[in-house]
Amino acid sequence: MMRHNTPQPISLITHAVVGATARRDDPQRSGSDRRGRQRGSIMVEFALVVLPLATIFLGMVEVASAWKANSELASTSRQAARVASHLGVDAQTDRAALQAVVAGVGGDIGQIDYVIIFDADVRPSLATSACTNTSQRCNKFTGTALADLGVDARWGCGAGRYDRNWCPTVRSSDPANPDTLGVEIVYRHRYLTGFFGVDELTLKERTVMNLEPEQ
Repeated sequence: MMRHNTPQPISLITHAVVGATARRDDPQRSGSDRRGRQRGSIMVEFALVVLPLATIFLGMVEVASAWKANSELASTSRQAARVASHLGVDAQTDRAALQAVVAGVGGDIGQIDYVIIFDADVRPSLATSACTNTSQRCNKFTGTALADLGVDARWGCGAGRYDRNWCPTVRSSDPANPDTLGVEIVYRHRYLTGFFGVDELTLKERTVMNLEPEQ
């Protein structure tokens, strides 16, 4: 009579437990798992620290750049007003003032929206859209005029000239009652990184000065 040896259930359970224990107690496997978890934890901590710092840094860079550009624009506005005040009633006054503006922005006339030279006694709060005719005692210059600064025929008052609306020669530099001249510049500052979600920031600066008396 033949006997059949049937494995006992307890033997199967014992083998499974022993195998799992062996895998758990394997030094190489355990060390590798720990190192993997440590690397993952380090990467998460790194991201939590670096991302906020990077955000703050980029914001500071953009704010500092815009502040510097605005300061330079204010200086450019003052310089242009000084030039116009000094030249007074010379026919080329506005042309020279605009040359000072172009120099102040490093020749980047493509970023200048417009420059207005106006009688601040008549228009102390000049609106952007206002300067359109001779009765308003102001000249508004856009990129076209700035590009033509080297063309003599477009300057010096008269028909078809950029400075015809408020011709420099009709201004008063009388010491007793000089005209007050203003220079307003609107400039589009380019952001460096696009951090704020836009490419440009519009800046505006204005300077007002009395015309210097004629010598």
